Amino acid sequence: MRANLILGTAVFLLGPAWARAEVADASANGFTVKVTLNVQASPDVVYRKLVRNVGDWWDSSHTFSGNSHNLSIEEKPAGCFCEKLPDMEVVYLAPGKQLVLMVAAP
Repeated sequence: MRANLILGTAVFLLGPAWARAEVADASANGFTVKVTLNVQASPDVVYRKLVRNVGDWWDSSHTFSGNSHNLSIEEKPAGCFCEKLPDMEVVYLAPGKQLVLMVAAP
């Protein structure tokens, strides 16, 4: 489901104005948009570009860091759609108890 959401979002954001879109379902908790788009590339190439080149298609203004090239998708079920934040690092962790992050001064 998560991968479908990411792929759907990616196609929606990448799709040109002539792509066909429809609301597949809607509820009080949200909605699903289905976008249909013909891509002249093999499924393997499209998959690799979506997953391994997030920064090339994701809009940097929709990130905390302001740089979409800090985004990554972990290629496994329940994998992380993550953003590496510059100047922030984990300095201590005790699983289930404590996490300490440090942000470098500008």
